[in-house]
Amino acid sequence: MKICIWYETTDKPYGGANSFLKSLANELKKMGHEVIDRPNSPVDVLLVNSWTYGVGKRLSFRMVAKVKKYGGLSWSDIIRQSLFAGDKKKIGSIIHRLDGVAALYGRKDDADSIQIRINQLTDYTIFQSEFCRQSFASLGVKPQKSAVIKNGVDGELYYPERSVRALTGTMKALAVSWSNNPKKGFSNLVEIASRPGIDLTFIGNWCASIPQGDIKVLGTMTAPEIAGIMRRCDIFVHPAENDTCPNVVLEALASGLPILYRDSGGTAELAKGYGVPIASDNISQSLNEIRERYTDIREKIFADLQMFSIKHAAEKYLEVFEEIKK
Repeated sequence: MKICIWYETTDKPYGGANSFLKSLANELKKMGHEVIDRPNSPVDVLLVNSWTYGVGKRLSFRMVAKVKKYGGLSWSDIIRQSLFAGDKKKIGSIIHRLDGVAALYGRKDDADSIQIRINQLTDYTIFQSEFCRQSFASLGVKPQKSAVIKNGVDGELYYPERSVRALTGTMKALAVSWSNNPKKGFSNLVEIASRPGIDLTFIGNWCASIPQGDIKVLGTMTAPEIAGIMRRCDIFVHPAENDTCPNVVLEALASGLPILYRDSGGTAELAKGYGVPIASDNISQSLNEIRERYTDIREKIFADLQMFSIKHAAEKYLEVFEEIKK
């Protein structure tokens, strides 16, 4: 099958969509499929990502409509396809991967209106979580053909240390966020780090308006660097509000880390059973609980590692591609 994942990825540190779509493209190639990142030649399936097509690159209704009608963005692409594809369909089925309702995590631009309009052009919708589906339904987006498919991560990069780990001293915790949006829970991280018996490290872009407190902030790092640090930590902390399907949580789970998380958005769908929700009125109790249940939670994560893999997610995407391709 020839597939276009319309997203120009980067190897530099960036957000979750970039990480997931890069891993998805690589996995589909391993499975024997041809994958391109720009709709400039005939394909069986075109996967459109939310309202972006790369780092800092925004899609528009007009762009997707043009590709749907003519089979390309530039006139040279369109003419070339007309010459070589003849009367065949230039672009097959269009699938829309929705990232989440942007307003719920603090965006105040036109991102939601763009992705809602784009969705009207597509044949199938993939929601990243049930929270994502319900959020869009509240805005009137209820596509006839859709599925909930969670993200997955590269198991060759994110994998756990197999040694038995006992929490007898200070608990080494890690938090990661590319975004410096206050809704990522920076204030909660500071509060957690102030508790005794925990050493919290943060990787990414820290929110400048919030003092770092006792947190060790490392700044942005590459995926291999983050994966290596994850394997040396005990738990992962994710206090973000209204995240749709945070890739960092899946990366932490694939690395064998129990999750201390805010019960909000799609995070709970990933972390439930693999961690402990943060009690807003008693953080110390949550820290004690994850310490007490640590061995059992870690064993459950190890038993379900395949569920967090990009292979598992790619197989789900392929099921949709086979169902919908024209």
